[in-house]
Amino acid sequence: MSLMPLEIFQTSQNTITVPNIRVEDAPRFPYRGQHLDVCRNFFPKKSTVLKLLDLMAFYKLNHLQLYLSEDEGWRIEIEVSARAHCGGRQRQHTSKARCSTSSIIWKWPKISL
Repeated sequence: MSLMPLEIFQTSQNTITVPNIRVEDAPRFPYRGQHLDVCRNFFPKKSTVLKLLDLMAFYKLNHLQLYLSEDEGWRIEIEVSARAHCGGRQRQHTSKARCSTSSIIWKWPKISL
């Protein structure tokens, strides 16, 4: 498909006919994901997230990991804990010096959708 002209993607047809070619299209891996972390960066506009979803569909990605909370930021305002979204937070029993990077990542709480 990468050798085809760009005009084929601009039509509304569901099929593309190429003579003398047989194409078998299947994903190599069952989990094909994209990661969007709005905790460590500024929250993108809604249109940016929707464009990301369109691109994921185009490239046949089937999982979106959306990180909404992390130690660097808590972007969800919760009335019960009104100060949770202000500033960075770190648990006292978690030490970056004692743990490897991979163990810190899976131990810290996150919300994934």
